[in-house]
Amino acid sequence: MQIAVHHQFMQLPAGKSQPQVWQEHLEQTIYADQLGYDGISMVEHHFFPHYSIGSSQITYLAYMAARTQRVRFLTNIILLPFRHPVLVAEDTAVLDMISGGRLDVGVGRGYVKAQFDAFGVPMEESAERFREALEIILKGWTSEEPWTYEGRFWSVKRPVVIQPRPFQKPHPPLSAPGLSPSTIEWLARNGIGIHLGAVETVRIVAEDARLYRERLAEARAAGVSVKGPVRLMRFVLVADTMEEARRTAEAGVRAYIETLLRYNRPADGDRFAPGYEYYKENWDKMQRILDDYLWWEQRSPIVGTPDYCLERLHQIWEQVGGWDQLICWMSFGGVPHQKVMRSLELFAERVMPELRKLEVAPGAR
Repeated sequence: MQIAVHHQFMQLPAGKSQPQVWQEHLEQTIYADQLGYDGISMVEHHFFPHYSIGSSQITYLAYMAARTQRVRFLTNIILLPFRHPVLVAEDTAVLDMISGGRLDVGVGRGYVKAQFDAFGVPMEESAERFREALEIILKGWTSEEPWTYEGRFWSVKRPVVIQPRPFQKPHPPLSAPGLSPSTIEWLARNGIGIHLGAVETVRIVAEDARLYRERLAEARAAGVSVKGPVRLMRFVLVADTMEEARRTAEAGVRAYIETLLRYNRPADGDRFAPGYEYYKENWDKMQRILDDYLWWEQRSPIVGTPDYCLERLHQIWEQVGGWDQLICWMSFGGVPHQKVMRSLELFAERVMPELRKLEVAPGAR
């Protein structure tokens, strides 16, 4: 099992400067590498102070490739509708090359209405743009002969061969979020790995994982080659006492959700774009989480002492059926930097060694 650390670059609490946010995440990334974590995950968001000021994954991860020794780098996620896919293929190939093959590529279509409006991209086109872009990226990574492309949204007018080619062959591991049954089924049919989210309850994650494995088995039987992993993200905070962990995490989760609801609405009012109907149901759930103590009782966040967190992760492992990568989001909602650093340390020393003994369940990868 791989274990990664997620970076959202939230500018919280209010008053924290942007240079301080970046410096803290730099320190957390380097410390995670020194402690033996396997990966670093970074978002892409645009135009939203407080919720995320992490707008350029490739720039940050390229810098960290020179500052770290062992961690892999996950783009979590590249928003494909907003950029020509040839440029995405080139940038990721360069990052894979300079990191010595340490890149994992997570891609998605986005869900924030304001971002689509700012870039002038109709939100209802996002799914088709995503799939067309992904086709071009895969062609660019793998084609050794010159090629052209003419699609509805993107075109490559003259024959090209992308340079450099990715370090990893045939290309870096590829994955994407699976937030609706139709998307989960599409990912499985196409042999693409899946991201299972941090906010969903363990029960929902287990249901999504089960659906993905069922469709994956069908795809394998049809001859599809699976190249991507199952990635599970959770809020994680390890502290010396249960009281400290719970108190810190509750404040962080509340700040995260309040900021999410303020900046990241996927619709104008109650009008959700076609293809985003599933988001409306999830958005309504998000608004209830702030006062939903049942969510905490279901223990979806992994919050507590090292022994408690290890026990809870074992339980979730059994419920979900295993995964390839656990993505630990420790800096959520403005959790103080020193508490994040302590959590990284405690998890690495007292939780991670035992987790590595778990074997991925058959059909989970």
